[in-house]
Amino acid sequence: MSKLKVSSISHRTGSGIVTIPTDNRILGTDVGSVYAPGGQVIQTIYKRVDDKLALSFAAAGSTGSFITQLDTSITPKYSTSKILIQACLTFEVQNDTVFRLYRDTTPIGINVNDSNYWSGTWVTNYDPDLASTPNTQTYFYMDSPGLNVPLTYRIMIQSAGVAANTFYLNRSVNSTGQGNYEVAISQIIIQEIAA
Repeated sequence: MSKLKVSSISHRTGSGIVTIPTDNRILGTDVGSVYAPGGQVIQTIYKRVDDKLALSFAAAGSTGSFITQLDTSITPKYSTSKILIQACLTFEVQNDTVFRLYRDTTPIGINVNDSNYWSGTWVTNYDPDLASTPNTQTYFYMDSPGLNVPLTYRIMIQSAGVAANTFYLNRSVNSTGQGNYEVAISQIIIQEIAA
């Protein structure tokens, strides 16, 4: 690949369009040398999880359990960036549970007006069946970490009621691999968005 050496780039017409010749590219070697307008996606991290698991978590008032299979890391290129976390989860769990989103060891997205054990980032759906049919739900959260170091986003399942319970990822409660007991996948997408 040939390198185009220029001291500055400007458009020749009133259109404002700059054309880079075929087989050439612009490479910014210093922080801030390439500007991304606000709202532009800078990078995307994708994770697919096919594991089928049953994860126990403690009773109300206790710390929940991390769903470690969903841990997803990103290193923002800029400390000013926003980080968009999208989770499409297939699961079955007794109602009265919440999901809590963490950035490394810091819980984020907890309701600022209520930090009790029943407060989470997202609430699970009501499931009167708890046997043969899991649910697929999509959740999202926009974070402003103010950092450009490696970050790991983690999801915790936590009791919002009185009992300890079990969370079933990508399967139903009574699934042992038979028909009518659906199985699916879970996915995480993390995007760095220019501020």
